[in-house]
Amino acid sequence: MHTVKRQLPFAIFALLVIGVGLAAVLPYATFDPANFNNATRRFATETPLRQLNLYLHAFGGGLALLLGVTQFMTRLRVRRPGLHRWLGRVYLIAVLLASLSAFVIAPGTRGGFSGEVGLLMLAVLWLITGFMAYRTIRRGEVAQHREWMLRNYAFFDAPVGLLVTLDRRLNTGSFMDVGMFIQNVMVAARAQGLHTCAQAAFAWFHQVARKHLPMTDHEILLCGIALGHEDTAAPENAFITERAAMEEFTSFHGFAP
Repeated sequence: MHTVKRQLPFAIFALLVIGVGLAAVLPYATFDPANFNNATRRFATETPLRQLNLYLHAFGGGLALLLGVTQFMTRLRVRRPGLHRWLGRVYLIAVLLASLSAFVIAPGTRGGFSGEVGLLMLAVLWLITGFMAYRTIRRGEVAQHREWMLRNYAFFDAPVGLLVTLDRRLNTGSFMDVGMFIQNVMVAARAQGLHTCAQAAFAWFHQVARKHLPMTDHEILLCGIALGHEDTAAPENAFITERAAMEEFTSFHGFAP
């Protein structure tokens, strides 16, 4: 009885993960855009490259979500170490596919600039934590490997998550308003000594969010915001993305040279 009670929380966690993973992936398994969410349905009319990477992102992310659970099963790790290692390799390959494909589908995402940045940041951090998990186990650093795998799977460990929605009946100019609103929330959080990370990945799980939150059919789930205190010792928080030069994204007309 004691063993059952001890394993019950993990069993509930595993069932929830499987439910979320299947709910997120199954619509794409039909290959019918009518079953996609509002953010991805438009990919059906875009280039084959963008369509392919949408499926790589959806299936890779879903597979990683499902296989990640097995990496925390102590009994499997002890009794079947070979299987544990192979599942870990497949998990990291799925993470690699989901992350790299994000760089193709992020530009022009429906969430606007904040959605693009959020999705790309998630992809970069997923790659970093996955690489560190692989490198530490290759070095025989088992304890550090487990920590990196947990970071890679759980992501950020933020104590609070904010979900940002928009009424679909509003016009496209409202996306600019939402972008400024998100930026203001993130700036205000810094004023209070908190840190944030915009996460566009939450938009893929809008169906799950609707089951647990009072969201109407008129609301679009745009993104999430992780809110908490930065772990300054975490290597991924030292990563600084490159900034494009102003000349690359602006043009001036009507001004004297």
